[in-house]
Amino acid sequence: MVIVEHILWTTWLCLLAALVYVINLKKLSGWEWLILLIIGLNLTADFSANASQTANEGYSGLIYNLLAPIQRVGTLLVYAFNSKLRLEKKVNFVGIVLVVIISLIAAFFYPEFNRFHRLPYILSGCVVAGFSYFHLRCIILDRASSSPIIAAFCLANFVYLTLMVSSQSAVEFAYKLDPGFGKIIYLGNDIGYALWSVILIIGILWKKKQKI
Repeated sequence: MVIVEHILWTTWLCLLAALVYVINLKKLSGWEWLILLIIGLNLTADFSANASQTANEGYSGLIYNLLAPIQRVGTLLVYAFNSKLRLEKKVNFVGIVLVVIISLIAAFFYPEFNRFHRLPYILSGCVVAGFSYFHLRCIILDRASSSPIIAAFCLANFVYLTLMVSSQSAVEFAYKLDPGFGKIIYLGNDIGYALWSVILIIGILWKKKQKI
């Protein structure tokens, strides 16, 4: 019960997105099922980190260090499989390699794996944000399949990761200046995460409406 009381509002929105996708599971086609898996990984990270912090075990950094690269590789796989042209597929696989390299460097060079690797998290987020914009352009230019769900997925990732990068890049310095100011800066990350869930919900409802 204590764990439930400390769940963030952004996590509840993500849970709502997961429920909407599960209810409309039959609407997912091709590799769109990976989006539901990515939502599930987000929830796993959020609930695990919350449980860890509630129990004062201090493993929340470890959880995000492990799951964030998997989520981002999964995102780029969605883009790769949704691309129509071989060149675009190869470009997205380059993005996957970049995310893996950033994560491996972090694993080898950070002294504590339990501590949140903020810089690699930001760098891999920049990679996926850039590729999200790229794939959205591919959809518009008919170089990728025009799926409402994947278009919404691209937009959701671009919006969230852009806000996340801005927030996470400044939050440590902001907290040192003033904890209250730090909370305001971190709010940008929370707003981005909330928009991610909302845009994903809009995407699947959009596709559902097209099928009616």
